[in-house]
Amino acid sequence: MGRPPRDIDEPDWPKIGSELKRKGVTLNLLWQEYREAHPDGYGYTWFCCRFAEYESRVKPTYRSRHVAGVAMECDYAGHTIPIIEPSTGEIRAAQIYVAVLSASQLTFSYASFSQKLPDWIEANQRAFSYFGGVTKTTICDNLKSAVAKALWFEPTLNATFAAFAEHYDTTILPARPKRPRDKPSAEGSVLIVERWVLARLRNERFFSLADLNIRISALIEDLNGRTMRRYGKSRHALFDEVERAQLKPLPATPFEYAEWKVAKVHPDYHVEVDKTLLERVHFNRGHIRLLRSSLHIPAVIAVGTLITERPPHRSERAEFPHSAPSSGV
Repeated sequence: MGRPPRDIDEPDWPKIGSELKRKGVTLNLLWQEYREAHPDGYGYTWFCCRFAEYESRVKPTYRSRHVAGVAMECDYAGHTIPIIEPSTGEIRAAQIYVAVLSASQLTFSYASFSQKLPDWIEANQRAFSYFGGVTKTTICDNLKSAVAKALWFEPTLNATFAAFAEHYDTTILPARPKRPRDKPSAEGSVLIVERWVLARLRNERFFSLADLNIRISALIEDLNGRTMRRYGKSRHALFDEVERAQLKPLPATPFEYAEWKVAKVHPDYHVEVDKTLLERVHFNRGHIRLLRSSLHIPAVIAVGTLITERPPHRSERAEFPHSAPSSGV
């Protein structure tokens, strides 16, 4: 263990833990800075052992040292909030999305009617907008609508989610099934949101998602402004101190949501997109095409080729003169 210290004033362990979140900061560097201020203080071995004891007192399990700006973790809460349709009295369950920055623990939450791909993409967009930047990685649950195969190093993503990740320049790391420690901050934040936000809403009635999200937003701001016992400062303060500057900037343009599907060209030279038949000159019968259909921009694209500027309604059939190849191939 080396020589016992003559200066036995304890370092500020919560501050040491906070500094370790900064990019490039190591325990050895912090010890050197400590010794500059306390020449007769702890040796390096004693310093490391004391810090390990501090971490075990705070939480008696292994604790990851999250680096600022590296990861956003996200998941859905198990609890839902009922939304009452005013005109019919129908009750729908609102799903609660939770995202957290691993280093600062800054938390975001948003309610939607489903966990399907459009709502999942929108929730992640809103999370990055709330944080004011993008993390290097996004650690998420292995949502079936977004992740085809949840491998930690080589995941297979839905084409829309992959395009979203490319647009925001973030790497998607889906958690493995039944591996909650792959996203420990998300698991902890979901529990906090369930207790701090959802439990407080248990006696309130909501008639629209907008009203629910206004209440959630207010409670989340209250949560992020409260002092954390471990760090002695709030999530907002810790975020401003160690993480805000480490986030990558948001894209200059918003993400354009679009869905992809594999379609086979019909014998009459049409392809089907969202129960609509579309026709195009250069498609040969029987060929397989990868189609991209956007909800906001009226266009359907097949591997880079524009099919039509305006997909017709589902009940319509898009017709274009002279669209079939003259050879009939």
